Amino acid sequence: MNRSVTRMVTAVAAAGLFSFVLVPAASADSFLAVFQGTAPNGANTDFQYNLQFNTGSSTERLEAGDFVTIYDINQFVSATAPALFHLTTQALGINGPGTAPTDSATLINVTFVYDGPPTPVLVDSTFPGAVITSKISSAGAGVFTGQDTLISDGSKLGNFGRTIVPVPLPAAAWMGMALLGGTGFSGFLRRRKLNNAEA
Repeated sequence: MNRSVTRMVTAVAAAGLFSFVLVPAASADSFLAVFQGTAPNGANTDFQYNLQFNTGSSTERLEAGDFVTIYDINQFVSATAPALFHLTTQALGINGPGTAPTDSATLINVTFVYDGPPTPVLVDSTFPGAVITSKISSAGAGVFTGQDTLISDGSKLGNFGRTIVPVPLPAAAWMGMALLGGTGFSGFLRRRKLNNAEA
C-alpha cells in the first residue's frame, strides 16, 4: 500500500537582481520552468525560461525522457528548445506524474524533453535557452509540470508549479508593476509516493 507525501516550495526571482527560496521542506527538488523575461521578436514576443533541475539532496536524477511542460500558451507562434532537449507541442498534457493542472484544450502546451547525454544528470543544473514565441506581449500567471527520476528505484516523480506565460489583456493587467520591474516567480507543489517500508 502506498501513501502520498506532499511538499510545497515557493521560489521567487527578480531578473538578476536577487533571488531567494522559501523552503518549508528539507530541499527544493524537481524540474522547473523559471521565467527570465521577454524580448521582442519582430511583431511577436519571446518568453524566455531557464529549465532548472535540482537533485533534492542527491535523491533525484535527470535522465533522457524527463520533461517540463508549460501550459496554455495564448497566441502561440513557435518555440525553441535548449541544447540537449527537444520539444513537442500539443493541446493537452504532457503532465508530470501525479499532477492535474488546469489545461485548456483550445490553447497550445509546450513540453521540453531532456535527450541526454546517456549518463544521467546528478548535480543541480540550469539549462538556459527555452523560448516560447507569442503574438502577444502581455504576461500573466501560468502553470507548468515536470518529471524527473528517483535515484533509489528509478521511479518517476512529478511536480507542479507557477510561472509566467502570454496572457491577453486585461487578464495580465494585475501584473503590470511586477513586469515593469522585470520580476518573475515560480512555485511548485511536489508530490511523491513512498511505500510503507520507506515511511
